Amino acid sequence: MKDSEKELLLCVDDLRIDRRQLITTLQAIIVNNKNRDVGDIDIQFFGSCFANNGTYVCADGDSLKGFNIQYSKFHPNDSEFNYNEENRKLNVISNDANFTLQFK
Repeated sequence: MKDSEKELLLCVDDLRIDRRQLITTLQAIIVNNKNRDVGDIDIQFFGSCFANNGTYVCADGDSLKGFNIQYSKFHPNDSEFNYNEENRKLNVISNDANFTLQFK
């Protein structure tokens, strides 16, 4: 298992998300680390029941565009995840995005 996948699953477990659930929506504060845009956002965790996709993070595309983030889905295969349990912060880095989610 890749490090990013381990970090995402650590986040899922710490937030007490049932991995068998199809979709779980949580509120978070998002910070775009490139331009420092900050605001509230709903984040969806898609469970591992998707055979081809595994667990991944998604948000409404229009909401993310409001924070100057082009894409709405982030998979461990093409994004780097780092989770800080103490602060409940998930950092997401991909080719076009670099943002932090702080869960409430």
